[in-house]
Amino acid sequence: MPPAVLEIPAAVLGKEELSRKIYTDYDPSKKYTWTDFLDYRSTGPTRIERYGHRHVATPFGYLPSCSTVLGNTMGNKAALERWLQKTPADQRYKAAERGTAIHAACENYLAGIEKNPKFDNEELEAYWEGMPKILDKLHHVIWSEGPLNDDFGWTRGSDGVCRLWTRGRYEDKVWGCSGTPDGIGLFGDDKRTVLFDFKTSVNLFRAKWPGPETPKDQYAKARSGFMKLQKAQTQMAGYAIMAEETLGIKPQILMTIVSTTERCQLFVIQGSTIEKYKQKFYDCLDKFYTEVLPKWQEDSMDFEVIDGEKEPQ
Repeated sequence: MPPAVLEIPAAVLGKEELSRKIYTDYDPSKKYTWTDFLDYRSTGPTRIERYGHRHVATPFGYLPSCSTVLGNTMGNKAALERWLQKTPADQRYKAAERGTAIHAACENYLAGIEKNPKFDNEELEAYWEGMPKILDKLHHVIWSEGPLNDDFGWTRGSDGVCRLWTRGRYEDKVWGCSGTPDGIGLFGDDKRTVLFDFKTSVNLFRAKWPGPETPKDQYAKARSGFMKLQKAQTQMAGYAIMAEETLGIKPQILMTIVSTTERCQLFVIQGSTIEKYKQKFYDCLDKFYTEVLPKWQEDSMDFEVIDGEKEPQ
């Protein structure tokens, strides 16, 4: 039997249809639960740029995206800058295009739209090989970058963009963020609730820090693969927090599916490991709001209003 948690949203929507509440403004005196957002609808753009980084509309105002938070608290900016400098623009574009293509193929496969996707080059075929075997283990997918039915309509902005959110770990202030996981459903023969995310990578992700047995010419790749997985699992833990707060669904397992030309990798965490990464995610939020955001605010410029035009965000 599917976990009861997956049956909650539809049941509540039926019972509460005539007495839903709308919370468009954050009230610091109230402790919110996901049922408070059953009829929340945002207006205007769901995503905006603030301080040069993406922020997303939520009932608590525009909050930074999950990638913005982790990119500025876990990311190695020096390494990123080196990669940007040495990687031609066409190669960067190719990497983004590759990720989009594989991601779309995964979504279509799960939706039953296209079980045998056709790619225009052999490299994409290599990235796809092995993926169906993993996807076939997923059942009853209720979220694929957005709700697949009307049960979670409050997650969809007026412009069609879907997202989840968390206010953070504190009750007296909002130190939260927003994000959009790739999928939520059931996994395996025991049909446990799973939150999953797709990644594409030139090199393999690594579950362990490279030891002395790692060849010197492979050490940098192995270290990078380990750091990528750490960031991915912290991101997944953040999504799990958001799924519980926004949807009322608590994932039992978190799954990172990594597609490379060498092989498809499947990383799964559960139980106490999820809780460990949740604390790591909360620590990233604390660092963002105490160190990163104040610096952005300090460095931001004041704009004069000319001829009634609004200040840029």
